[in-house]
Amino acid sequence: INLELNEWKSLPPGSYRLSIVSHRVTVPTENNPYGGFGATPILLRSSEVEFQVVKADPEWQAAQLAAAERALDSPDPTGEDAHSAARVLRFLGSEAATQELARRFWSGNEQPFGWDLKFGLFGSPYRTTAIAAMNAALKDPQHPVTQELVQTLATLEMQSDPNHKLPKYDENNQEVWTKARDAYSAAFDKQLAEHMSEAADALQNKTGQARAIS
Repeated sequence: INLELNEWKSLPPGSYRLSIVSHRVTVPTENNPYGGFGATPILLRSSEVEFQVVKADPEWQAAQLAAAERALDSPDPTGEDAHSAARVLRFLGSEAATQELARRFWSGNEQPFGWDLKFGLFGSPYRTTAIAAMNAALKDPQHPVTQELVQTLATLEMQSDPNHKLPKYDENNQEVWTKARDAYSAAFDKQLAEHMSEAADALQNKTGQARAIS
């Protein structure tokens, strides 16, 4: 089983030691001869590894971005190299990479490696840049616009607005939380409707593949 640390934790520069505990191995029984769900797990702990995280150098980030762009624009945009490139964009953490994520993303389900692009937008430290670039994509004649793209944009905007932050759920005060949740849902629907209207107005200016997909 291959695990990628970036999927689980974003680490600041420093020295680290890492070991992994797994409960995936189970003891088979007479009633459950193949183990698995419901069986008694065996606690497994990996050997410890040590590593350092260093601050990303802007020149290195620029080189990584350029290489990722070349792979994604290659004659094989769905191959393993392109998949690795999409994940580079997702985790690179630069403002330029965020702009590139927004420039390329249009669907998680229909687009090759679209989920990596989408998760990269949510995980980017440059949320304002992501929102501005996605708003520009709505009007870009060459950028496909799907309902998923609009929903992603609206979600990013709502999550970034402190006025729409939900209070921590408290069983002793469910009424307050429910009202806040309902207000959030209403505001989200309004934001979504506004962007869908913008996308519809821009559709007549879309060209080529962007018009076919939108």
